[in-house]
Amino acid sequence: EYDSSIYYYLKAEDIFERPDLISKDGEVTKRVLDKRKSDLYSNISSVFNTLGNYRKSDEYVDKALAIARSYNAKAAIAQYIQQKADNLSQSGQVETALRARLQHLPDMETSTIEKPFIQTYYQSIARDYEKLGKVDSAKLYAGKGLALASILEVPDALASANLLMGRLAVREKNFAAADGYLSKAIPYYSVSENQEEQREFFEVMQQLNVGKGNFKEAYEYLQKYQAVNDTILNGERTRQFSEREARYQSELKDAQIAAKNAAIQQKNTLNLLLGGSLAALLVIGLLSYRNYKHKQSIQRQRIVELETEKQLAATESVLKGEEQERTRLAKDLHDGLGGMLSGIKYSMKAMKGNMIMTPENASAFERSMEMLDSSIHEMRRVAHNLMPEALVKFGLDAALKDFCNDVTESGVLNVTYQSVGMEGKETDQSVAITIYRIVQELLNNTMKHASAQHAVVQLSRSAEEISITVEDDGKGFDTAILKKSTGIGWSNIKHRVELMKGKMDVLSSPGKGTSVYIELLSY
Repeated sequence: EYDSSIYYYLKAEDIFERPDLISKDGEVTKRVLDKRKSDLYSNISSVFNTLGNYRKSDEYVDKALAIARSYNAKAAIAQYIQQKADNLSQSGQVETALRARLQHLPDMETSTIEKPFIQTYYQSIARDYEKLGKVDSAKLYAGKGLALASILEVPDALASANLLMGRLAVREKNFAAADGYLSKAIPYYSVSENQEEQREFFEVMQQLNVGKGNFKEAYEYLQKYQAVNDTILNGERTRQFSEREARYQSELKDAQIAAKNAAIQQKNTLNLLLGGSLAALLVIGLLSYRNYKHKQSIQRQRIVELETEKQLAATESVLKGEEQERTRLAKDLHDGLGGMLSGIKYSMKAMKGNMIMTPENASAFERSMEMLDSSIHEMRRVAHNLMPEALVKFGLDAALKDFCNDVTESGVLNVTYQSVGMEGKETDQSVAITIYRIVQELLNNTMKHASAQHAVVQLSRSAEEISITVEDDGKGFDTAILKKSTGIGWSNIKHRVELMKGKMDVLSSPGKGTSVYIELLSY
């Protein structure tokens, strides 16, 4: 009964506006009251989301977010961002929703919020990736959701996680794996009272049985799907009526608030007229003093800005010189030394054909050729690290993918690379080099210090910014040591981010891995 639900929620909101709710003995403080009020707004947003009124749902979740941000309550912010992302995803803005979820995922994982909510967060990310056609990324987060659901042993969470994994397996035509996941979900969905969940389950089971060639079972599941779907469609008409009633109640309350505000405004206007003369004299004096202080502040700020600009210009010159020297060295190694070593190799091969050698000399000759091949391979690897050919020829996305694959093939660290919004987009050469060096340095730090088994590199691009996320499952560290760090690698990362007018956030603690999130302006 959505109309009644919203009616009583709005009556509760009226009570929250009363100033006498904050007790004199401090038992009910403003912070406690604000927390309850943000929960109320979140609940109202959920009702409007259920009704499909995403504009109104956003209006109330934004109120809840404003309160949570005023206290920097990261767990609550991540929770409300999840609601906002649901509105975006359900209204077709899937890529924007996914970026919001990924941005706040580290706060969610490190917060004290209940684990079932984190499991739902993984499920939502997986579903967004599935909608975008990125099945591998969807499987990654769906697997995290299933692992957490298995620990929690909550029946609906386990069933939902197995259903999602089963649907992804059916999509890849891996019917054996799909059968394993979906068989675990059958006991729950066969008695579930949630018709939308049942509809999704029957649809996937019908697809699975078609893929396996079990057409009789497929037809039975199709009939079940159609029966539940008809029931849901009939309920939609009732829901639309409820939405209209809820909208009427909301508009009625808005009109009452507007009338109250008009009366208050009239009273305030009279008070302002009576005190206007005295206030004018005070304002003139305050403005004069403020203007004097403001001029002093501007002068100090300008001095600081000039010093900062000089430091950034010097840093930019150093980094540009470093990249130019890398390029020159790479070219000299590849074209000069590489050509010479290759020439020596072919000359020695020609010599071998014209010489008669003892078995011992022939063995020594072969060892020399192997050492020469190793030298040529090592020279090419060094030249590639100095300036990757893929970055120049194929762009940033391909170069980062190649670099992550090379790290994985080395056996030191298993790296998963994901990109969102990079397809068909050209990135300025200097920006691409900067981003490549940042990722290269972060992964090098992970391999040297983190003792990690797996890492994830994510690159996301929107119209205004490029975001970089590098996460690992290593031993972590206390981020306070970064303020005292004098390492060249970390210093280069910070300078490159500052040159791009970017922002960087590092989340880590001993034993819990590390997550680095960077936002750069998209030139």
